[in-house]
Amino acid sequence: MTAAHTDKPTGVIEPSLPEDSALLETTQIGEVIVSKSAIAAVVRKYALGVEGVSRLAPARLVDGLADMLSKRNYERSIAIGFDGDMVVVDLIMIVNFGYKIVDVVKEVQNVVKEKIESLIGIKVKRVNVFVKELDELEFSDPAEESDAEVAPQQ
Repeated sequence: MTAAHTDKPTGVIEPSLPEDSALLETTQIGEVIVSKSAIAAVVRKYALGVEGVSRLAPARLVDGLADMLSKRNYERSIAIGFDGDMVVVDLIMIVNFGYKIVDVVKEVQNVVKEKIESLIGIKVKRVNVFVKELDELEFSDPAEESDAEVAPQQ
């Protein structure tokens, strides 16, 4: 009786791609795999750098409480999904009051798409942005302060 010839050594387990990651490239010496957390870190860094963005917002109140105790709050504000070989980003954020929301969101979408594609090397299909609320900014305009502090005349 002769043994069947196989190309794979016996006892080798075929590794499976983790569910929360994407295969970017297969090279001669291995695979390049990126996790959703790595993509979310890029989204967080560059979305927060856009003028008018106050902060990321948790989807639920319970998440907001957990965020105070966690260093990884972006996982509750950013959802990364894959559609074939492309990535889809869902982002929940808070915009500073006084900024045109549509302009801020468009800039976030453009910056996030460009940074993911250039730094990670995966194509972006969509960047969906949900503005949960607006943050009031404290203005230090002397004219506003003097109007507010008018003393009654005697």
